[in-house]
Amino acid sequence: MIENSWGERVLGARPVVAAQLAGLFDARFDPEIGDDDREQRCAGLAAAIAEELEAVSSLDADRILRTYLQLIGATARTNAFVRDGNGERRDSLAFKIDPHRVPGVPKPVPAHEIWVYSPRLEGVHLRFGAVARGGGVPSAVEAYGVAAMNPYEIERQGLHIGDVIEVETRRGAVEAILRADREVADGMVFMPFCFNESPANRLTNPMLDPYGKIPEFKYCAARVAPLSRHTEAAE
Repeated sequence: MIENSWGERVLGARPVVAAQLAGLFDARFDPEIGDDDREQRCAGLAAAIAEELEAVSSLDADRILRTYLQLIGATARTNAFVRDGNGERRDSLAFKIDPHRVPGVPKPVPAHEIWVYSPRLEGVHLRFGAVARGGGVPSAVEAYGVAAMNPYEIERQGLHIGDVIEVETRRGAVEAILRADREVADGMVFMPFCFNESPANRLTNPMLDPYGKIPEFKYCAARVAPLSRHTEAAE
């Protein structure tokens, strides 16, 4: 880890390499730079930074500067160049980082790290897989699949809150505990599919969004039928 004050002193004492690091970040992510020009700029700046680092005599300063360099290389995306409605840069920054490309990250190493900063808050979001989850806690809380319907639809179907129902589509059928949710439209049944292995994915498809790595909303025709009564579920 790098303390802010110490990192600032190291960068302030070496303005040339500090400017080169900033230039490398711009070269990697500025959307105004074309792909061919981007590759040339990044290669040139990386070589210049390596040359500057050879002249750094302090081991601590060398470690800090190389860590900044590795962090820039490990950054996958950022909003640093996104403008607001007035064409001004936003006062908040977000960086998606691949921790496996940063030496010295404490184990267990997450799959992704998203670092957010603004004058109002600072935070880090760690992801240990393609879909965020809380170490088994959701499975413990929701040990059985659930399905939600509008209370009026439940009444029309002759069902009861807490029933164990079968939800069937052309792909298959799963069992779930029925819950009431006024936000679900009439004539529809909603099943959460936050995890790739969620039962609901067996009724549609298990695909994740290729960019965000999260499930998309999926719609299909379904039939709902009661299987048994359950007395502990509530709205």
